[in-house]
Amino acid sequence: MKNKIYMILRLVIGISILLYVLTSIQIGETADYAGKSLSGRLLYNIVLLKKQILGIDKPLFTAGITLILLSYIISFVRWYFLLKVHDIDIPFGRVISLGFIGVLFNNVMPSTVGGDIVKAYYAAKDTSKRAAVVTTVLVDRIIGMGSLLLISVAAAPFFIFDRQLKVVSMLLIAIFIFSVIVFWLALHPKLMQKISLLKKGRMSGKFIEMYKAFYFYKDKTRVLVWSTVMSVVLQMMMIYVQYIFIRAMGYKGAHFGDFLILIPAITYICAIPISIMGWGVGEAAYKALFNLVGIANVYSVGLSLISRISMMAINLIGLPLYMNHKPTETLKEIKESVMPEGE
Repeated sequence: MKNKIYMILRLVIGISILLYVLTSIQIGETADYAGKSLSGRLLYNIVLLKKQILGIDKPLFTAGITLILLSYIISFVRWYFLLKVHDIDIPFGRVISLGFIGVLFNNVMPSTVGGDIVKAYYAAKDTSKRAAVVTTVLVDRIIGMGSLLLISVAAAPFFIFDRQLKVVSMLLIAIFIFSVIVFWLALHPKLMQKISLLKKGRMSGKFIEMYKAFYFYKDKTRVLVWSTVMSVVLQMMMIYVQYIFIRAMGYKGAHFGDFLILIPAITYICAIPISIMGWGVGEAAYKALFNLVGIANVYSVGLSLISRISMMAINLIGLPLYMNHKPTETLKEIKESVMPEGE
């Protein structure tokens, strides 16, 4: 019941923010809203965005789609290496299949059960090392998000004195420092015990198993370095896809350097679980942050929608793969099987 209420609440919040973006903000640079009702403004902006999206440069759009697919493959290779460290021998073809099933649930299915949980569940069926499998998925996600943060922090010093992006850059640096501290604490079990983060009375044995599997990576420097390198490459590709898409929409004044700050910031904002798949929140973030560098709302909101549509279309590759598993378990059962007790 609580999950249903939470889902409905997120849906309402997402729709509300999206409607706000599409109605209360003048998306067209020369839009004339005089005498138009709320629904009139909504229809006006939808038509404008539709025209912008349908008029996209096809070769550039195709190049962006190709890069997205390539970045997915790189991310699956990264997870494959993390599995190998634990001597989990899952064929690479199946890793790709599970990877697409994961992104299907992460970005398409409006469920409280994330793609990482579903992916971990099916991977765990192939081995007795269930805790290790779940941890590889967790570490894979941490490396991916951490690499995106590394890129933004590397670019941030160049924008510290930039009037438009100064605050965003400083916030990203602050998030990076906080993340480093948390990661450092996670690699010191005794210190974590002192602050009661690993107290058996407060955490289930399942979670402790996962922590041990996570701690296992501390001495696997080579794998972590290669995984991070692959992550930086794929994150740069995904940022560049955004740059390609906005140029494909006809905006030629974009500076790629701005995207190194803006896209990571938007990604972290969208990760806040207050709407379904970041709908509404993402569009508002694109509009607000790209407005800082003078990009018109018709391009920034259009970029958000084009990116979403492209990702969702590609992620549907995971649908027949998921159906081929012929799952008999409910998503609730999958979640309870994978997640630590009490989570």
